[in-house]
Amino acid sequence: MFPSFEGCCAICKAADCAKRHGFYDREVVEESGKPLEIWIARYLCQRKGKVVADADRTFSLLPHVLIPYKRYTAPVAYESFKHFSSGGVKGVLDAFQAVMQDFCDRTVCLFVLMFQVAFHLLLKAEFIQPSERWHEAVISLVEGYQGGLPELMIAFYVAEGRFLLGTPSQDRSHRLDLRSG
Repeated sequence: MFPSFEGCCAICKAADCAKRHGFYDREVVEESGKPLEIWIARYLCQRKGKVVADADRTFSLLPHVLIPYKRYTAPVAYESFKHFSSGGVKGVLDAFQAVMQDFCDRTVCLFVLMFQVAFHLLLKAEFIQPSERWHEAVISLVEGYQGGLPELMIAFYVAEGRFLLGTPSQDRSHRLDLRSG
């Protein structure tokens, strides 16, 4: 069962605007290292609210374990980050070599950067306290949060209205046309 978005379109924020517009499949890599095919619902904004002219027309509903535009799930990215913070890039590659042969230093660095950005977002949202050792603060928060990373991602989305592990292009708040009339 997929949400209807009848109360609020994710793009223009209008009621009764977004309509389901089909599905697409995406292959992701789970913690076990096995590929998993996931069907993702797409929605079409009918422009009933105020948006800038170049705003997107469609949006997708990603399951909470997926990271926008990434092949690996959030738990895989988090485990990579934990290994990196304790053993460096070599520690991550050694830990995941058996299950992910195409995992490279560049991917690991992207995960670390993603969690560093997530730390600053969590700090701004007051989910976390300032710390000189930001990677330890992130690990402490995730490990101590009831439900772990998936529940933390959901809580952040509910509190902030955007994805914790997304990219700036997915933050639609800047695309609203706030001009009156």
